[in-house]
Amino acid sequence: MALCSKRPSLLPGLLSSYGRWPPPAQAAVAAYARSLTRALAAGPLPPELVRAVADPAPGARPLLLVMLHALADLKTPPPKLVAAAVDHWKRSGDVALVAPLVGGMHRSDTHKLLPRLLELDPPELRRLYRRLTGYAAPDAAAQQQQQQQQQQQQQPPHFGAAELLVRLHALTPARDGVSNRRLIAAIETALHSPEVFKQEVVAAALQQLEGQSPLPHLFMRTVIVALATHPKLMASILGLLTNMINREVWEGPQWKGFLMAIAKAAPYSYDVLLQLPAHALDKALSGSTSDHWPKLAAHVASRGVKVPIFQPVRDVVSRYAQRAQDELRAKLAAAEAAKKAKEDERQKAAAAAAAAAAAEGGGDAAEAASAEQPQGAAGAAEEGGDEDWTLEEDD
Repeated sequence: MALCSKRPSLLPGLLSSYGRWPPPAQAAVAAYARSLTRALAAGPLPPELVRAVADPAPGARPLLLVMLHALADLKTPPPKLVAAAVDHWKRSGDVALVAPLVGGMHRSDTHKLLPRLLELDPPELRRLYRRLTGYAAPDAAAQQQQQQQQQQQQQPPHFGAAELLVRLHALTPARDGVSNRRLIAAIETALHSPEVFKQEVVAAALQQLEGQSPLPHLFMRTVIVALATHPKLMASILGLLTNMINREVWEGPQWKGFLMAIAKAAPYSYDVLLQLPAHALDKALSGSTSDHWPKLAAHVASRGVKVPIFQPVRDVVSRYAQRAQDELRAKLAAAEAAKKAKEDERQKAAAAAAAAAAAEGGGDAAEAASAEQPQGAAGAAEEGGDEDWTLEEDD
């Protein structure tokens, strides 16, 4: 590898043979690939690297990715290298080699390419988010490299972090050709990347999304995931859910997600639930599990309620609390009946077993009696024979 840094003409041979090496050898070479890239980046861009990106050798992609990421950490990717990666993507459909080089693309091109970039695996997708948002790495050396890169670029990152999260929600399968499954995975990967999508970033993005009309179709799913990844956003999310009541959420496609978010945030979300109109609350409780009903009634009766509760709403809560009690009594009665039936069956089985044992015992006694009677007759005959023999002998 040291020779490759001095003689880039050896680079194609290294890349073409890399895929045939055993994993330990590949790991050893990959560990030194960043050093090789730094040496190559000190001079003019080697045309061998451009050709290797445009037409990668079989098995060389992992090593190329390491080198391209290292190059992008040092300076803005050269246009020729970006063009080679894009050309390879258009011919093969593999967007992986484009992702490290997005810093060298125009902002508009990156926006157009974003749906295709979402095909990356989660680890590479996280790295893409860092590059798109200009994330500063935590170590000092990497920060210095990124600062130098930004000075050379003299342009802001392609996206702000909140802007990128909002942009992901704007994509649709029909218009952008990205599957719903890909969109869900991309958004969840973002929410599980707190180094880029910090708590305040997620809060700002949710605020922007909540202001859209209609709401993005994955909005409520994002709210639910955000509750798990950023639990300190609870108060902010409860405010969003309250605003959705003003938009009559029970009439739209977000209703199911709204109820799931309420359930995830319970019991903190009970005050939000109590702000629904009586008919909407009835609809909500009829679709929820009965274990929430008495808890909601207890909350209404407590001093912790922070919202006004109108009588129709109280009536709905009381009715469902009573239904929960009735269901509990019915379950207890059914359990008691099942227990009694089981005990009756056990007693019947025991009685049947006792009767069978008694019948078997009576049969044995009769058999013993019948067996003794012939034995007695034979004994008497035998005794009579002895007497006859004795008399004859006396004669």
